[in-house]
Amino acid sequence: MTNQENGIDGLVTNGVAGGSTDPTLPTRSFPTQNTSDQEASQSATNLDQSHPLYLPSTDISGVPLISLHLTGTESYSLWSRSMRLALLGRNKMGLVDGTWKKEMFREEYWPQWERVNAIVLSWIINVVDSNLLSGVVYATEAWTVWEELKERFDKVSGSRTFGLHREIATLAQGTASVSIYFTKLKGLWNEFESLIPPHGCNLCE
Repeated sequence: MTNQENGIDGLVTNGVAGGSTDPTLPTRSFPTQNTSDQEASQSATNLDQSHPLYLPSTDISGVPLISLHLTGTESYSLWSRSMRLALLGRNKMGLVDGTWKKEMFREEYWPQWERVNAIVLSWIINVVDSNLLSGVVYATEAWTVWEELKERFDKVSGSRTFGLHREIATLAQGTASVSIYFTKLKGLWNEFESLIPPHGCNLCE
């Protein structure tokens, strides 16, 4: 497969329509300014499955992306991780982390970007508790909602970490099977470790 077949179509580089100069992205030839509007429109809708703006019919079914709902600080860590995995699996993480903003694509790709952005935005809103939507419900871009939720709820709660520590220390098997007991214990430890950054972690400073 050639580099042309692997590139990200429709990108704008330094204000000029064309391929990305990022060495991690293969180069690709793009329609020139003489390309007809019809051809440009077709290139924006007939996208390869690996393209960040590709949207299969299964992604617009209305089914919630994950079963977990964001209810506040105590659930943000697990909710965020679940959403990241779901978005990465659909190649849409770039629309919420700012990697694939609208202005990075040529103008003929904007309607498709807006359509995909609306779908991703609905995925986020549909798994946020209704009591928390007042600050984000009128946002028009998925990445701004993602950042707003991160700013509001990505906080280490002292009461939550204390509660987890107490749950771990007092958890007993009781009448539960060994597998259920250890699954619950492992889940508590995983959540506890996600809330407490390791010592010497530069990324967490």
